[in-house]
Amino acid sequence: MPKEIDKPTVPQLMMDIVDESCELFHDGDVPYATILGSTRKTMAVDGKVFKRWIARQLYIAYDSTPTDSTLADGIRGIAGKAQFEGADISVNVRLAGDKDNVYIDLGDDGYKFVKISKRGWRIIDDAEVRFRRPGGLKALPHPVGLDVGDNGSLDRLREFINCSDDDWVLIVGWLIAAFRPTGPYPILLLSGEQGSAKSTTARILRSLVDPNSAALRATPRNEQDLAIACNNGWVQAFDNLSDVKPWLSDALCRIATGGGFAARTHYSNDEETLFDFQRPIILTSITDVASRSDLLDRSIMVQLNRIPEEARRTEADINAAFEQARPAIFGGLCNAISAALRYFEETHIDELPRMADAAVWVQAAEQALGWDVGRFNELYLGNREKADAMAIDGDLLASAIKAMMNDILAFSGTATELVKRLREYVRSDSLQYIPSPRKIKGALTRIAPNLRRNANIEVDTSRSGSARKIFITRLDDDSDANDDLFTTPRCDTNHSQQKVELKL
Repeated sequence: MPKEIDKPTVPQLMMDIVDESCELFHDGDVPYATILGSTRKTMAVDGKVFKRWIARQLYIAYDSTPTDSTLADGIRGIAGKAQFEGADISVNVRLAGDKDNVYIDLGDDGYKFVKISKRGWRIIDDAEVRFRRPGGLKALPHPVGLDVGDNGSLDRLREFINCSDDDWVLIVGWLIAAFRPTGPYPILLLSGEQGSAKSTTARILRSLVDPNSAALRATPRNEQDLAIACNNGWVQAFDNLSDVKPWLSDALCRIATGGGFAARTHYSNDEETLFDFQRPIILTSITDVASRSDLLDRSIMVQLNRIPEEARRTEADINAAFEQARPAIFGGLCNAISAALRYFEETHIDELPRMADAAVWVQAAEQALGWDVGRFNELYLGNREKADAMAIDGDLLASAIKAMMNDILAFSGTATELVKRLREYVRSDSLQYIPSPRKIKGALTRIAPNLRRNANIEVDTSRSGSARKIFITRLDDDSDANDDLFTTPRCDTNHSQQKVELKL
């Protein structure tokens, strides 16, 4: 009796399909498959879309669908092959590039991309980098511009943004910075009273960079939710914030300039899933909700104007007009990005601000915008001065130091002595906001740049040989703090010791 030939198992059939139709690889610890064909689609092997695809291929080839258990067995084998036999290749969402080229995933059904170089831009069928498409990602329009004989124009965006001319320059600068392949990315803070179209403005700006079915989101509940949002979208837009809690402020700072998040991997006890992102961010609020100095230092603050009743339009009318203009506006952005690539290495700024790389990138693009060279950076530095003032006004410790330094030339003492002294300048119902001696050095380090730039007050917590002492001096006085100089009275004050309160 002839030996019966073993039939292939479903996992074996799945592997055969993958070997014929896919390229397997991994990005760090995440296994991926790029489905080959007229369009190259990249999917996470463990994701639901790839599982549906492989199940569909089994049905087409064998008129059968796998059970959940056999599908899971096959996926584990494919994932292992991708992880240990495939190359390590970076996978991107929406945007990628280097110093010579920027690639943008248009997110359309035809899997088209925009390649922007120093010479211009064009629409291509297959990018030289890998992109994945998370759920919610929507299509960008095909840009109108250099390769079709028309000049895309950012000027058409102006009619949809209700702000001053100076703030308009800052908003366009933020847009151009959002297309830089690597950060840092300034955070755009949109504020204004009810009726100033904050949400509409944020939605329009995101739709020019990274349109999404959930364009605006509520405040994330925790760092893990924020990390997942960053993993699945390029621009992060949070709408109608009433406050920014300290943990969220710190997390947004890390996202703007680059930083990691860690979360326990599901169904494991000791493994971590690590996230490391740099993302452009938009925040909207009625009031100036950002108060911590490090967040303000990374931000562009724009005050939107209230729209008069007689000038109001329906949202349907605005959306229709914007969709008609969007291809040309996007083309104008592509032109500006090409200029940024072309002139970035030769662009120099004498007074580099925080987020310096983004500022240089925007200034390099100014030649394509018709602006005076340095226009954005001039306004950005002015915006930073406003942020310094807000940081001091919104921080009780900074306000108390400013009040104290109106009465003395310099302070030199221990943390305990400083806390005791500052409490004399704080109203009794706000004493809780003065840090304890154990925590005050860290709080001083956070606000020191704002006090230096806005109030001409120098804070030094790290002088060698005096590890336990804190030195605070006025930069506009010809006096230096030293170990013998302690709370020297100023000659031009009446020692009123005006009490300060926290401004929320």
